[in-house]
Amino acid sequence: MLHTIKRKASPTRELGPVELLLECHQRIRTFTALAARLAGAADRPHHEVSTAAAQVHRYFTVALPLHEADEEESITPLLLSEPGGEAVAAATTTMADEHRAAHELLGALEPGWARLAEDPRELARLAPALASTTDALAALFVRHLAREETEIFPRIAALTEEQRRALVTAMRTRRGA
Repeated sequence: MLHTIKRKASPTRELGPVELLLECHQRIRTFTALAARLAGAADRPHHEVSTAAAQVHRYFTVALPLHEADEEESITPLLLSEPGGEAVAAATTTMADEHRAAHELLGALEPGWARLAEDPRELARLAPALASTTDALAALFVRHLAREETEIFPRIAALTEEQRRALVTAMRTRRGA
């Protein structure tokens, strides 16, 4: 069965930037897995295929760009401005390169997801390309997310409380919250 994603209840305590980023990474993993299941969902009812396709399409065209903006527009400049920022420069450059590579793959996937959201009967025709490109995207995200979590997130955690609060504010503002 394809999985419908539901929003979690808001936490009772304020999350820091690393926790918010880790939640985003979990959603990336979840929606990438849903995209992979979607490509192999020929036996599923049309309404499930349509719903899953719409959810995957929305996540990767709306939510993921916000996460990337958090990293590239808020986090990277702050980390690079800190003492020792040159040590993180290679990691942030790799991160941005991987974002671009993901966008190339997503550019190939997004029209298929949009088409399936409108007409799930197209799955048989679109499934082979969706499956192979989703596999490539999943492999990219495995490396990318692990690198961010081990090389960049510890540096965010080491920022001052004021800097971390400013990051959270920027992230929430970006989402209109």
